Amino acid sequence: MKNLTDSQLLEAIKLSNSSAFDILFDRYWDKLYNIALSRLNDSDQVQDIIQELFIKIWERKENINIKISFESYLLVH
Repeated sequence: MKNLTDSQLLEAIKLSNSSAFDILFDRYWDKLYNIALSRLNDSDQVQDIIQELFIKIWERKENINIKISFESYLLVH
C-alpha cells in the first residue's frame, strides 16, 4: 500500500481505510513539521497544528475533494 499515489490513498481514505490515512500522515509529517517549525519556532505548537490538520482531513474524508496535489493542499491549509 505504501507504493500507492496520494490520490489512490485519498480514495482509500474516503472508504475509511485507516492504513491509507496512516501512510499519508507518515509521508508528509516530517516535511510539514520542518516547514512549520522554521516559521513558528515552537515544536509543541507545530505538532498540534499538523495533528489538527490531519484530524480535519479524517473527519471530512467522505467529502474531501482535492483539485491540486495533496502536498500542495497540505501546504495551503
